[in-house]
Parts: sequence; structure tokens; C-alpha cells
Amino acid sequence: MPKLSIAVLLLLLFQSALPTHAATPSQIDRLLAASGLVDIIAEIPATIEASTGQYPSVPLERIQRALQATQSLGGTDLIKREMSAAMTQLSDADAASLLNWVESSAGQQVAAAEVSASSTPAIQYMLQNAPQLLENTELVGFAKDHIAAFGLDEMMVDLQMRIAALLLDAAKASDSQACYEPCLAQLEAAAPMMRAQMEHMMILSAVYAYQNLDPSVLQQYRTHLQSPLAQRFHRIEAEGFVKGFEVYTQLYAAQLFSVLQST
Repeated sequence: MPKLSIAVLLLLLFQSALPTHAATPSQIDRLLAASGLVDIIAEIPATIEASTGQYPSVPLERIQRALQATQSLGGTDLIKREMSAAMTQLSDADAASLLNWVESSAGQQVAAAEVSASSTPAIQYMLQNAPQLLENTELVGFAKDHIAAFGLDEMMVDLQMRIAALLLDAAKASDSQACYEPCLAQLEAAAPMMRAQMEHMMILSAVYAYQNLDPSVLQQYRTHLQSPLAQRFHRIEAEGFVKGFEVYTQLYAAQLFSVLQST
């Protein structure tokens, strides 16, 4: 038995020392496409444009010009690039295993549901029908568990704070009297409320996306999410998105600043 144990130990050590190959660009492109991330990223400019009511001091026409200029300089491709770079942390074997899920029938149904929840009309529907959506306690619980497992609320609030600072800085270019330091202080004080609002929207998005999935498909998704590889993939995915969206927003803020300065 001791000899057998030593033999097994040596085998395991040898296997762990073997080099692993990173996920290939082709695998990463397939993961981004099949999981719906490419389509979700493409919705970002429209979502920003639709939220311009939050910045009434900046005319819609100028925001549209800034968004067009941002897109001409790489725009949402910058987000995809950062997410692709983050996914090189996966091995080719990891990517192959993940592709088995995302390209399956159930995986494609989940991806399509998540894409549908990212559109501007869907977001408006969620806000208008929040009480009814929140009656689905099963999906509300599922969403809360998912948010807590990955710390998504903290991650997105931190990103939102940095984005707000960039946009306030750009808005100040069009109005020297524009609120800046006081507004930033108000944002920091409002961080707990922002976290609650962020969690609320994530829950609504999950309920909206998954409410019409067949129960068997949803169960397959739950099982998938419990695997260590799926959890690692979603952390990498979220980290890559946050980094990419910050790069995108920095570019957008610079273009907005330029547009406001030129008019």
C-alpha cells in the first residue's frame, strides 16, 4: 500500500506539472458569442442614450455625437477586447468544457433570455412592472444567491461611482457652475442606496430573463452554476467586463468633453 500511495502521489505531481495551454482566440470568440455577451455589449450605447434624462444639463444631440465618436474609435470593441484578455486565464480544456454548456440547447436558451433582458425596452418594462416581477420568489432567491456569490453589487456600484465622476467632469466642461465636488460627495454618501438599487435591478433583470424558461432548463443552469469552473468563468467574465466598461467610459467621457468644448 505505501508503494502504491507513493506511485499515485508521483503520478499526480507529474500531471500537475504538465504545461497547460491557454484558451485559444477561437474558443474565446465562441464563448463570447454563444453566451450572448457580444449582443449584450452591443446594447450599451443605446442604454447610455436612453439614460440621458439623468444628465439634463447635457443635450441629447451632444451625447449622441459623443457616442458616435466613441464607437468610431473602438467603442464597444474595447469592452470585448478586455473580456477576451481576461478569458485567457482559462485553459483550452476549461474553454472546451464551458463551450459544451453554452452551445448546448439549454445554454442557448439561457443566453437568449439574458440578451432579451439587456435591451432598453426590457429595462423599461422591468421598472414599470417591478412589483409583479418580484412576486416570483423562487427567481428572486436565485438572483440574490448569484449576486452574493460573486459580489456583483459591490463590483457594479464601484464601477458606477467611477463612471459618474468621469461624466460629471465632462459635464463641467459645458457649464463652469456645474456641480462637481458637492455632487461627488453626494454620490459617495448615497453609495448604500446605490448598492440597494443595483441589487434591485439585477434581481428584476434575472426574473425578467428567466421567468419563461422551462423549469428543466433552469435546473440545468442552476446545476451548471454550482460547478467550480462555471463560478470561475463568471468571475473572470465580470472582472473583464468591469475593466472593459471603464476603458469604454473613459473614452466616451473624453469624447463628450470634446463635443461640449467645441459647441
